[in-house]
Amino acid sequence: KKIYYQTQGQGDTIVFLHGFLNSSVVWEYYLENLSENYQVIAVDLPGHGESENLAEVHPMDLMADAVCAVLDELLVKKCVMIGHSMGGYVMLNFAGRYSERVAGFGMINSTALPDGETAKENRLRVCEIVKNEKLNFVTSFIPELFAKENLAKFNVEIERLRGVASNISPQAIIAAQHGMINRESFVKFLEAAKNPVLFIGGHYDTRIPVEILLSQAMMVKNAEILLLPTGHMSHIEAHVEACIAIESFVKRCFVFQS
Repeated sequence: KKIYYQTQGQGDTIVFLHGFLNSSVVWEYYLENLSENYQVIAVDLPGHGESENLAEVHPMDLMADAVCAVLDELLVKKCVMIGHSMGGYVMLNFAGRYSERVAGFGMINSTALPDGETAKENRLRVCEIVKNEKLNFVTSFIPELFAKENLAKFNVEIERLRGVASNISPQAIIAAQHGMINRESFVKFLEAAKNPVLFIGGHYDTRIPVEILLSQAMMVKNAEILLLPTGHMSHIEAHVEACIAIESFVKRCFVFQS
């Protein structure tokens, strides 16, 4: 099966993992601006972008193994990994299972908590909806990820993301939803984390409220926190600020390792 990725630049490695219904295109600004000093890799997670479906269900460990295969292909032994939303779940799984390959990691609008019962029920409803009404679901879902105050400002980006999401098959959407339903807690992993951890969140994020982000950041011995006036898409809604924070964080991670 094919797993697609973009890579640019040379040096210490940063890996970016996108969220649900997105693809590696959301990281183009970061590839362009960070590749002067780093090797930057952005992966299309299974079933998303140009990557193929791997199974009827895409558990987080299967997605993490796909990322691992990309790093093996590129001979990357250690990296800083940054994950947005679902990409953060995959990143935590990767960091938990391949800790020797991670110098530090960042969570953008993401959480170490598993789904609660209400979230699981909502995901199952999504699975039923996309079987017959995928385009209607995508059309309404993407704008809901942004803060209302930012909708007009990012209309071009929203339309582009709708196009990306429209090309994802119902089977891939369902596989990802079931994978997220079944994901485990990584709270204890965060509590024990020795490497630096970056948390980026949005004040207007209704999916991962600031209170959850702060409570998890307080568990980590070596944490950085950036709160932005954004919704669930902080890496797009405040891309300049997020990119600056990530570059500073990555530099500190590799100094910390040495």
